[in-house]
Parts: sequence; structure tokens; C-alpha cells
Amino acid sequence: MFCIFRRMSLNQGNIVYVLRSNSHPDRYYTGLTDNVERRLAVHNSGGSKHTAHLRPWTLVAFTTFANAESAAAFEQYLKTGSGRAFLDTTLRLTYSGDIGNTSFRRHGYPT
Repeated sequence: MFCIFRRMSLNQGNIVYVLRSNSHPDRYYTGLTDNVERRLAVHNSGGSKHTAHLRPWTLVAFTTFANAESAAAFEQYLKTGSGRAFLDTTLRLTYSGDIGNTSFRRHGYPT
């Protein structure tokens, strides 16, 4: 697992995370949790109706926040057009071509 924003614990409360579908590599999901490992397991077991059809998932980025309000605001930002553009640029630079011309889409669905 790789954290592009900050190197922090996966179980440190107020965490915004980004998942990439292994079966559909052009699909991403952004969420908020207090335990990334547990949440990833839920996504991969089919326990989330929004992501079950695109399993399995891989964690590609996460960051932690000091408070829940800041985390929720950042999660909402990442689900906007400019937030998806930020992720496109940031992850493309991080993975240097691994994600190709992929664009981030809200909840893994085309915009």
C-alpha cells in the first residue's frame, strides 16, 4: 500500500482513501473511514453495494485528518470535478504512467 499524501497509520481515524478496481482499472472509489484495512476488506467482500460489482479493490492513496469535519470536506472535494482532476494529476505523477489516461469518476461510474 502506498500513501501519496502523508505516511500515516491505516487505522488512525478520520481517513480519506482512494481505491482502484483491479477488475476495471479505470474505476476508482473515494471514501472516508477510521480504519482503512477494515474498510478495504468490506469493499472486497462485497459488503458495499456501491463497489461490490467492481471487486476486487486495491488501496492506492489515503490521508488522515485531525478532525472529522476536515476529512469529510476533503472527501467531498475529491468527488468534485476539480478533486478528480487533482487525483488524476497526483496519481499519474506518483505511478508514472501506470494509470495511463485514466480519469477519476464519481463512485466508479462514468461522468
